[in-house]
Amino acid sequence: MKFYKITSALAVMTYSILGILTITSVMWDTSVLIYNVILGGIFITIGVYIFFKAKNISEIIPLINFNDNGEKQNRGKSASRLLFLERLFVLVNLVIGMVFLYGIGTRFFVEKMPIFG
Repeated sequence: MKFYKITSALAVMTYSILGILTITSVMWDTSVLIYNVILGGIFITIGVYIFFKAKNISEIIPLINFNDNGEKQNRGKSASRLLFLERLFVLVNLVIGMVFLYGIGTRFFVEKMPIFG
C-alpha cells in the first residue's frame, strides 16, 4: 500500500511539473502558444486523474480487506488482480512521465526553447 501511495504521489507531481513547464515555455517563443497551453493542460489533467484514481483506490482497499464484522477476510483473485493492475498502471505512468520530464527539462533549461514548436 505504501508503494502505491508513494508512486502515485510521484506520478502526480511529475505530470503537474510537466504541465507547468510546458505552459511556462511560452516565455521563450509565443508563436506556438496554443499548442503549449493545450498540451500543458493535458499533462495537468493526467496528473489530476491519477490523483483521484489513487485516492479512490486507497479508500477501497480497507473495504476489500475486511468484512462487515471487522474481521480480516481472504481477498479473492479479482481484488488481488485489481491491486496489481493499479500498481502496474501507476508505475508505468511514472516511468513515462519521468522520460517526458527528462526531455522537456532538457528542452526548457538547456536549449531555452518552447517545448512543442
